[in-house]
Amino acid sequence: MLIPLRPGLPAARIALAADARLLAAGPGGGVIVRGDRDALFWPLLRAGVLTMAAPAALCGGRA
Repeated sequence: MLIPLRPGLPAARIALAADARLLAAGPGGGVIVRGDRDALFWPLLRAGVLTMAAPAALCGGRA
């Protein structure tokens, strides 16, 4: 799950550039993605977006 620290940050664009798959809109303007955490973490943090791991059940998937 990607959580932008300010509205309008390009979380989805950066995630797509790192070959992540967008799954759904998340809470608080966030985006739920599936991808390589190592490829996503630093580029997103530099842009002001937090990368958080969450169980599938909390993100609308099956447990």
